[in-house]
Amino acid sequence: GEENTHAPATPVVPVTQTPTPSTTTLETMPEIKPELPKIETLNEIIPASVSVEAPTGDISEDLEISEVFPNPVGPDKGNEWIEIHNTGDEIVHLGGWEISTKTKKFKIPDMFVIKPGGYMSFNFDDIKLTLKNGPNEIFLIDPEKNEMDFINYDEAPENVAFAKVTIREQNQKNENSFIPVASAQEKNFTDKTEWRWTKEKTPGKANPIYDIFEGKMIETGLQNFSVQNGKEKILVDFGKQKINPDLIALAMQQQANVKIIGIKKGENKYELESYEIIQQQKDQKKDDGKSEWNYYWIIAFIIAAGIGFQILKSKK
Repeated sequence: GEENTHAPATPVVPVTQTPTPSTTTLETMPEIKPELPKIETLNEIIPASVSVEAPTGDISEDLEISEVFPNPVGPDKGNEWIEIHNTGDEIVHLGGWEISTKTKKFKIPDMFVIKPGGYMSFNFDDIKLTLKNGPNEIFLIDPEKNEMDFINYDEAPENVAFAKVTIREQNQKNENSFIPVASAQEKNFTDKTEWRWTKEKTPGKANPIYDIFEGKMIETGLQNFSVQNGKEKILVDFGKQKINPDLIALAMQQQANVKIIGIKKGENKYELESYEIIQQQKDQKKDDGKSEWNYYWIIAFIIAAGIGFQILKSKK
C-alpha cells in the first residue's frame, strides 16, 4: 500500500471562556453630566437703568489754559500746541476733558494724567489740534461739560507764544534810587500775572517770570548792555530781541535811565524782553515846563510894558 506522509493531526484543546465580571464595564457605565454653576447675564448683573461708559477723567477746578502757540514758522499742522496747567496739589486724570473752539472740539484721551503743579502740552498728534491764526476763542471743558477756563486772542504774530506769565515789578524807592535786584526780597517786588505774546516758548514747563526794573545805562556792547541799579551792576543780554543800535548808543552817551523787562538768567544777569528809555521823556517834560514858564514871562512882560506906556501917556 501507499505510505502515509501526512503529520498526525494536532489535538484540539477547548478554550475556556472568561467569566463576565460583576463590575460594570466602560461600555455600560452611565454618562455623568457635571452640573455647571449658573452664569448671570450682563443684564442681570447691571440694571438696564445704569449706563456703562468708558473711564473718564477727574472733575477738578485746578486746571487752566496756560499757553498757546497758534502760528509757528512754516506749516501750522503738527507744530501748533496748547498747554494746560494743574494749579492744585492732586493728580488729575484728563480722560473726557475737551479743548474746544467755537467750531471744533478736541477730546483728550484717557491715557493723559497731569501731576500736581504740572504743565502738559497737546499738539495735533495728541488730540488732532488745530488753531486759528486770526481771532480765536479757546475753552477748557471738563467731563461733565462744564466750562472751566477760557481765553481769546486777536491776530497771532508768527513764532511767538501767547502765555500767562508772572510779572514782578521792582518797587521804586525814590526818583533815582532803586532796590538792588540781586539782594531783593519778595516784599521789594509787586507780583501780578498777565497774558502776553512772548518769544520765550515753554511747552510742558513753567511759564516765564519777568522782572521789571530801572537803572542808568553805563556800558554797551554788540550783544548786551549794562545798567546801574542801586549799588548793583546788571548785565542785560539782547537775547532774541532786535535792538536799535543807534538808540542804545544815544542812551549810553546820555547815561539815560532805562526801564527793563527781562527774564533772570543768573546772578545780576537778564535776557531782554523789552526796554524803554525814560530819561529822555523826563528831560522832555522838564523842557516843556521851561517853555511854558518862558511863555508866561513873555505875557507878563507885555502886560507890564502896556501898563507902563499908559501911565506915561496919562502924565503927558
